[in-house]
Amino acid sequence: MDSEKEKVDNESTKEKNDKNSKTEDESNTALVKNVTWRHFMFFFIHMIQAVGSSIGFPVMSQYLYAKLNKEYFAAHNISIFTNTSNQRLGKCFVNTSSPEYKMQQEVQAINAQWSQWFSFAHGIPTIIMVLLAGSWVDVIGRKTVSLMNMSTHIIKFVIYSICMKFNLPTAFLVIGYIFEGLGGSYYLGILVSFAYTSDITPKNHKRAFFLVAVQNVYQILWGLTNLASGYFIQALGFFWPLIFAIVVNIIAIIMFIIIVPETIETGKLTDISPRKSLERITMFYTRKRQGKNRSRLQFWLCLLAFAALSQSVLGEFNLDTLFVLNSPFCWTPIKLGNYGAVMAFSSPFLTLITLRLMQCFLTEELIGCISLGFHIMRCVLKAFSKTDWMIYLSGLIGSPGLLSFAMIRTIVSHLTDPSEQGSVFAGLGTVEALCGMTSSVMLNTIYAHTLLWMKGFVFIVVAISCVVPASLLLGLHFVNKKEKSKTNVELSLDTNTTDSIASQEPEPTLNPAVNAAFEPIDKTF
Repeated sequence: MDSEKEKVDNESTKEKNDKNSKTEDESNTALVKNVTWRHFMFFFIHMIQAVGSSIGFPVMSQYLYAKLNKEYFAAHNISIFTNTSNQRLGKCFVNTSSPEYKMQQEVQAINAQWSQWFSFAHGIPTIIMVLLAGSWVDVIGRKTVSLMNMSTHIIKFVIYSICMKFNLPTAFLVIGYIFEGLGGSYYLGILVSFAYTSDITPKNHKRAFFLVAVQNVYQILWGLTNLASGYFIQALGFFWPLIFAIVVNIIAIIMFIIIVPETIETGKLTDISPRKSLERITMFYTRKRQGKNRSRLQFWLCLLAFAALSQSVLGEFNLDTLFVLNSPFCWTPIKLGNYGAVMAFSSPFLTLITLRLMQCFLTEELIGCISLGFHIMRCVLKAFSKTDWMIYLSGLIGSPGLLSFAMIRTIVSHLTDPSEQGSVFAGLGTVEALCGMTSSVMLNTIYAHTLLWMKGFVFIVVAISCVVPASLLLGLHFVNKKEKSKTNVELSLDTNTTDSIASQEPEPTLNPAVNAAFEPIDKTF
């Protein structure tokens, strides 16, 4: 009897373990069961688009500075351009006591002010579109939303090229930023990319590594083309490189339509109403019961950390180019391209090596927290930079500094069901777009008012601001640890309850016929 009881217990335990293992495997599998080469073409085509964008965006930022520089000095009857083709940004004045130097600092302040207007024109429609269209990726599909996003980048490039060709006033450039915002800008693009990645990758460390690896490949291509764009601008000016960027983006869209498959079943058009979109986005932060191993507090901490991180650093990147165009650096388009290429080659390798090392010992929350330490060191060094090698060193030190963006997205991806990936990323994307706009306005204002007495002061502000998201990620680490412990205790209690029920033997009754059924069977003959 004891052996039969032990056998039954072993079979029960085996069935239970098999069931738990099956449930765990199902939760860790990708949404798309049969992933083919066509799915990975999503990333390859976006790499082609990145090639076009990596030429287009440097052209636009440098063209704006050159245009404002030329107009400001022309208004004072001073010529800063020569007839030679190797001078696209105008003279750089290094004598701090000369009136031309002070005038050029005023040009930088004007440039920063225009950047604020562009941020508003671009940011307000972006916030609305990411809030609404971000959840549409779970209804009308990843592919449709991605096509809409890619198309508006081309419209912005076209408007810039028209302004260049006909020398239109700077105010006309605002139209391009509005159109880009109506397509969700970078924020909607990265949202769709993360949702698509979540569809074809399992819910484990591979997803985080794949997300970071794809971003790094984009960065390498960006740097390679950035290097070429410096020589392109120096040789041909601003117009023809931008035309090249437009053609490359059109080719990418055509390939995307023909090759890339959809990963989800599309829903009804009635499901894309604003009310339903808002419900899908806010449910993670409002509903009481989130499911096993996740709570509202975890989602709120991720959201707050992402908001604080976006507010701290996103506006900084618009200032990086402006910072090195004037004294004491006086970088040309070629120098800007060389720097972009060096960072594009070195930063991905440093980032991936750092990530793999930290993944051996740390959770995603702690990786994000520690990576912000690298970004803080970058900002402090850059604030006091006086030579080119200090700019390069700050870039190398800060290479792993923005892993926290990928880590937060990975955390919320693990907490969310496959059918809700687009909606949860839409919430993060909306916050990123809102804080990206306010961050740009805030940091450009600080830069415009402090560049005369300390040009790098704005980077000190960024370094101090990064302490807030680092603290929130540290708090998230302890909350996640507590939730996992609570879940393990519940599973342990369920296991003990099941074992106790299985081990209970039926009590014999007073009926002799029934009692005989419980007597050991004598198998000796």
